[in-house]
Amino acid sequence: MNLQGDVIRVNEYDLVDIATGASEQGLNFVIGPITIQRVIPELISQGTYKHPWLGIEIADVTLLFADSVGLSDARGVFIKNVASEGPAEKAGITPFSIIFSVDGNVVRNKSEFIDYAEDNKLPGDEISLNIITSDGNRSDITSVLEQREKPF
Repeated sequence: MNLQGDVIRVNEYDLVDIATGASEQGLNFVIGPITIQRVIPELISQGTYKHPWLGIEIADVTLLFADSVGLSDARGVFIKNVASEGPAEKAGITPFSIIFSVDGNVVRNKSEFIDYAEDNKLPGDEISLNIITSDGNRSDITSVLEQREKPF
């Protein structure tokens, strides 16, 4: 909380050095305030929260990767894998594609993509992606998100 009593974040997990008791810098995981505002009321009223799921395994586009495929900069999200019969596959999204924007918002990395989906989407919502497909074609693809039942 800050000095005004506003929730800034909730520590979900913090890696601690057993010998010193100090947190390992950069190795803690937090839940942001927008997610808290969406999830907590649902947990209280329903006892559960339905996370949106596209059915893709993703990674950041690194500078080395961008250079190797001829991109001018290292931004976007690389699709490593697509879940069989998941929303992405149903929409025609294929592995080895790169997502550049979601619903018209530029996506620079994996974290931005996940945060956007978690903060703005629910199962049943449409999500529009601007991608370069594995064969080099740029296109806009819309998919309907489903409820995440289990990790990818």
